[in-house]
Amino acid sequence: MRPVLALSAVLPELASLAEGAAPAARDTAAPVALLVAEPAVHLVSIGLADGTLRQVARADALSPGMAPSVPPGWAFALREVLPGATHDAWTFIDAAQRARGTAERVARSGDLRQSQWYLLAQGAEVHVSTLYDLPLLGRTGLSVSRRNPGGEAVFALDITLDRLAGFLGRLHASPGSTLFLFTEDGILLAHQQAELATVKLPGGGSSWTTLAASGDPLLTPIGDEHAMGRLRPGRVAELSGAQGTLLVRLAEVAGMMAPA
Repeated sequence: MRPVLALSAVLPELASLAEGAAPAARDTAAPVALLVAEPAVHLVSIGLADGTLRQVARADALSPGMAPSVPPGWAFALREVLPGATHDAWTFIDAAQRARGTAERVARSGDLRQSQWYLLAQGAEVHVSTLYDLPLLGRTGLSVSRRNPGGEAVFALDITLDRLAGFLGRLHASPGSTLFLFTEDGILLAHQQAELATVKLPGGGSSWTTLAASGDPLLTPIGDEHAMGRLRPGRVAELSGAQGTLLVRLAEVAGMMAPA
């Protein structure tokens, strides 16, 4: 997946936002360039060890209830959340990466160090979260995160479920094929039919599901075979399912990556 490669390649350029000093407009150049180059990514987050959170987002992707109103023509937004602060600081940036305005909003975030994307990034590898409701975007998606080599900051990219579905929909393995992403534990991350990858909760919101629990006639037998260790990456397996004979080929995410 291109966002995984993007996160690996862009870490040095994000270093200015990982420093203790207050960010300047010029510091947003690297995350803005990443957002422009990677349409699947809506939000770049930098979490510091002291609890400071800095985020650069597409202005049109922000949830109206979570962000100040963004005037037309302001393409990106920088949000800074300081530990213990009662308000978040927002800076709005135009397409030419010039700061055009500022705003404050009552802080609604908890400790970023308890966020799934921050907790997952315990090593230098790139980690992918399960699907969850992305707070600032107001939509379901996942986070791709990585701790920087020095260990003092975690970088994350937020990708919405609809963008993941679109990514899979543009891939063509073979005529009549179905593509989906899942973890080694069988947790479903994305499907060409976006609604199959989540479960709606009674009180609102959504949660992740597994291949076996999806109830889908294609995914369920594949989940069962995977759980029993009968599927191997790079090999084609023939399964019998409710829809007839299935030919299944697993490919590790690394094998799907293409350089930018």
